[in-house]
Amino acid sequence: MLAVLAQRSGHSPATMTLGTFWTEVARLGGYLARRRDGPPGWRTIWKGWLSLQTLLEGAHLALHLHL
Repeated sequence: MLAVLAQRSGHSPATMTLGTFWTEVARLGGYLARRRDGPPGWRTIWKGWLSLQTLLEGAHLALHLHL
């Protein structure tokens, strides 16, 4: 999960903090993370979490399909 999110966001998995992880999940849900924006809401995080799950399913299928 961390590797897929890090690749998608352009971060290194080794240097991602917990805060960075959840901010990137929220970005998948539509959070813009501008300087004056408040923290993301639970709906935004949930939308991002569902998007991350879809990305993980695609990565899992790509590894196991022999095309």
